[in-house]
Amino acid sequence: MKKLLPLFVVCLVVAFMTPALASEVDSTVTVRELFAKADLVLKAKATLELKVIADIYVTKIDKCFEPDSRAMAEVVKKQINEDNNFCLTLTSYSDKIESSFNEGFKGIAQVNQAAGSLNNQGNIVSAAVTNKQYAWANAEVIDYQLNDRLVYDPKVDPATSFTARIEESFNGFTGLAQVNQSPGMANNQNNIVAIAFSTNGAKVAEADVNLDQINVNNFVMDSGVSRTNAITGSFNTFQGIGQVNQSAGNFNNQANIVAFAGTK
Repeated sequence: MKKLLPLFVVCLVVAFMTPALASEVDSTVTVRELFAKADLVLKAKATLELKVIADIYVTKIDKCFEPDSRAMAEVVKKQINEDNNFCLTLTSYSDKIESSFNEGFKGIAQVNQAAGSLNNQGNIVSAAVTNKQYAWANAEVIDYQLNDRLVYDPKVDPATSFTARIEESFNGFTGLAQVNQSPGMANNQNNIVAIAFSTNGAKVAEADVNLDQINVNNFVMDSGVSRTNAITGSFNTFQGIGQVNQSAGNFNNQANIVAFAGTK
């Protein structure tokens, strides 16, 4: 009860003090001066000391940005391998690209190869363009890959092989190449490009990428097998964006992501 008494006195003093302060303060008194006077009055009418500190922050905004157009390229991709149990049925797993997409190829090339099992693969292109000057260009990518509670415990033949190869390909290529190869098991593979562009001077150009890759609670057991990822004689005099994922193994999360926002 004794601890509550000072607080009660302060509240009582402030309540009776307010009209008096109002009559004494004119319109030119600052907030800090007003608090100072309040401090003095409280000291005079009670044996308590009240300290008031006031900081005033003023933010001046000349003009809010209100775009007259938007170029928004957004990609949301989710790949999940969950609660799977598998074994081998073959002794050879092979993905191969040979003498492909060479001289004279222009544009977008997207390839998925999966000789293995339970693989998630994706090739994505998202583009947005505006020709307005007072524009907002935004490229955003969210990619989520999860391997959870996977069991791989096969009786492996020592002669078993897993091979991913790209040979003599994508030479003299112009454009965008996206390739996934997975002779292995339960791999998540993504190639993503998001482009937002203004041809007439956007006021805001923003690019953002959020990538989550998770491997949890998995069990893998094999040994003595052959695993090969190889790129030979390829991507020479290549012009553009090349994205390649190769996984001769198991339970891998792979992603190549480009997010670009720009203005001319």
